[in-house]
Amino acid sequence: MFDISSLIHFGNSNAVKVSISGELYVYMSKRRQNGKEFSSPLMYLHADDAGKNKDNASTILLNNYTDDYKWVKCFCFVKSNFLYVYRVRGDYRPCIIFLLEGSEVQVVDYYFALKNKIIQETKDLQLGENQDIIHIKAAPVGVGHTYTFYSTDKGVIKKWTRSLRNANFSAINNNAKFICEENEDMKLSMENMKQLSDIELRNKDIEISGLQERINSLKADIENIRMKNKRLQIAADVNIKSADELLQKKITEIEFIHGEMERKMEEIEQLKDKLRSTTTESEKKSKLVNELREERNHLEKKLKDIMATYEEAFTEPEKITLVNFNTNERYQKLVVSHKHLKEDINKMNERFYKLENEYKEKIKTIKEVVEIGDIFDYLHKLIILCQTKIKFYEQCYKYSEEQQKEITNLIAYMIKETKLSEANARVCYITHRSRILEERLLHYITMKQPSDYFHFACTTLRRLSWVFGEIEVLKPMKVSDQCEQEYPLYSYVDDMNTIPMREKIYFNEGLEGRSSYQIVNDVDVYSIPVKMCPYEDKLLTENKYNYIKIKLNDLKKDFNILKRKNKPQGRNVLSDLQWTEIKRNAYERMEKNMIILDMQMSARRGEVATEAAARKERAS
Repeated sequence: MFDISSLIHFGNSNAVKVSISGELYVYMSKRRQNGKEFSSPLMYLHADDAGKNKDNASTILLNNYTDDYKWVKCFCFVKSNFLYVYRVRGDYRPCIIFLLEGSEVQVVDYYFALKNKIIQETKDLQLGENQDIIHIKAAPVGVGHTYTFYSTDKGVIKKWTRSLRNANFSAINNNAKFICEENEDMKLSMENMKQLSDIELRNKDIEISGLQERINSLKADIENIRMKNKRLQIAADVNIKSADELLQKKITEIEFIHGEMERKMEEIEQLKDKLRSTTTESEKKSKLVNELREERNHLEKKLKDIMATYEEAFTEPEKITLVNFNTNERYQKLVVSHKHLKEDINKMNERFYKLENEYKEKIKTIKEVVEIGDIFDYLHKLIILCQTKIKFYEQCYKYSEEQQKEITNLIAYMIKETKLSEANARVCYITHRSRILEERLLHYITMKQPSDYFHFACTTLRRLSWVFGEIEVLKPMKVSDQCEQEYPLYSYVDDMNTIPMREKIYFNEGLEGRSSYQIVNDVDVYSIPVKMCPYEDKLLTENKYNYIKIKLNDLKKDFNILKRKNKPQGRNVLSDLQWTEIKRNAYERMEKNMIILDMQMSARRGEVATEAAARKERAS
């Protein structure tokens, strides 16, 4: 019928020794229920059977009065959680005993009780300075019954109210349990607040670290500006020195030009001397021409004489024979001179064609070596691709979807162009490597000295071999198996300490392709990059998520409290005032958490709007 655990047993407990006694006015009433007369359970221990009331002392007490409602002055005292009512002080037997366990004690104004028909107005009660009455609402076993007490002294009413409430041990236990539960809730709330404080502290630490990084970057910028100013000062000093040097150089050049002019003047004088000598020679040549003319005239005369002699030959044959002999001798001399001149001309033609072929070979070699520029074109595109991907990784979280799609398409196009450029560079590299191998074989077999192309291309490819990186193991070549003599490696190379393209492992794994070897594991230059965000933003997002998660759990808990229409029923029964207080506190917490979440969402919307505006500015 009631919570047995709340009973206070008689013994050494100090709570049992605490008691209060005194005279109080007890409100007695008769009621009718189901056609039968009964009195309040205040007056007996069996309220469910009206037939037992006639032998009850309290019923007899009320029957002594003709009124149905009566204030009776009785001697009362509280012991443990029982209320004893005696008709007069000193009676050995109480007329009323009832259990205070589970009852609700209230102090009500007398006129308020009359207005709400808690009591009926009677003539036998004279109100003193006190207008408050004690109203007791029975436990669930006595539903429908109330008990009322009155005293003219206001202080007495307060003492009795306090004692009656303290005698309700189940309510005290419920209050204690309720307070314990509230303490647990407060402890949980304090833990949540501690977590929120930790999250906010971490956010502040992240912001402070970001500001510290910003300060460090500004310090680095200031230091760079100082270094730049220092370099500019040094450059200015160097420029002044270089200007002085340039001026001295120009003075030297002017002096050199002056010397050249003097030399040219000397050459002009020499040319004038040559001109004079040439004029003299021309005069001599003119004289020679005149002499030749005279000789021609002389020869013509001789020819006329020969003709005359020939005409005379008919008569004198010995004379014509002598003339023919002289003519043949002069002709043979002319033939020998012509032969020597023809040999000289042939030698000059051979040398000309030989020089022409050599220059053609030189031009061809220069053209072939210049074609190595395909490798530099590949390097140029590879560097641009890597820098573009680095830019994507560092700044893509700031881009909009259109900007992200645009730069992704650009990277895909650059990857295709780089692969094509790599193929062209590999073809160029293989071509020149084959030429170098050919030169080596010729050197090993015929000991032929390498051409200018080999020296130039070998040095160039040795510097560029890391681009395609080949694995090559070179060993000296033995002359024969019987002897230990070996051909030296690269005996025609100037620096014997540096042997080009010995065993090496490089970036692109030679001609087998990039996938078989990578200088950095799990990194593919030709892969499409993935959008990422800074680590600080990730931490801030996680902290905001945990913060919102805690607030949502609090909202869910408070909403479940407000959703319940009836207060929870159980061993620890809450009063209406306690349940109302719990619901009011839950509503206040829920309203506060909703305001906080709304502020968080507003701040996030502001950040998104700011980022969108910044993206539009960067796009424009």
